[in-house]
Amino acid sequence: MNGLWETLQGLGYIACVMWVLAAVVGVIRPQVLRKTERMDVIRLCSMGFLVSFLVVANATYLLS
Repeated sequence: MNGLWETLQGLGYIACVMWVLAAVVGVIRPQVLRKTERMDVIRLCSMGFLVSFLVVANATYLLS
């Protein structure tokens, strides 16, 4: 149980980092990458966040 909770916390941290990265690339520093590259990074970060969120939600549901 404790190991699973630590894994869930790690996924939550990864999801937060991915959203911060997407915000930095897409909003704060848009001139760093071309528009197509910027959209690829934002799409990848968003998918990573969604997958992490779904895994955490599923595991939380299974633990309750």
